[in-house]
Amino acid sequence: MKKIILTSFIVLILASFCWAYESSIKSLLGVPFGEVCKIKAVFVDKPDTYYAQNISHSEFYLKIIEVNNKLLSKPLIVEAIYENMKIDKSKIYTLKAYEIVQSQNEPKGWSNKDIFQQFDYWIIQKIVIKNP
Repeated sequence: MKKIILTSFIVLILASFCWAYESSIKSLLGVPFGEVCKIKAVFVDKPDTYYAQNISHSEFYLKIIEVNNKLLSKPLIVEAIYENMKIDKSKIYTLKAYEIVQSQNEPKGWSNKDIFQQFDYWIIQKIVIKNP
C-alpha cells in the first residue's frame, strides 16, 4: 500500500512539474486574434510598470470599457497601436480594433553565444485601433 501511495505521489509531482511549463495565450479582448471588433475606450497615461515606462514607445495607453457592445466587468488597460489620431483623454472613443501578439528578442542559445543578451525572450499582446 505504501508503494502505491508513494508511486502515485511521485507521478503527481512529475505531472504538476510538466504542466508548469505549458501555457497558452488568451485574447485580452475575448475575440480571436486578428478578428476586428468594436470597442469603447478612453486614452490614459501609461501605467507605472517597468515595461510601460522603459520599453513601450506608446505615448498613451488605452482603457477599454466595452467590447462588441458588452460592458467589461473590469476595464482593461493595454498598449495600443494607432496612427494619425488626435488624442483627447476626456473623450470616450468608439473604435475598430483587433489584437496581435508580438515576440521580443530571441530565445537564449539562438544567437551567437559571445554576444551578451540583456533581455530574455517574451511575448506581448497589443491592440491595433483606428476610428471607424
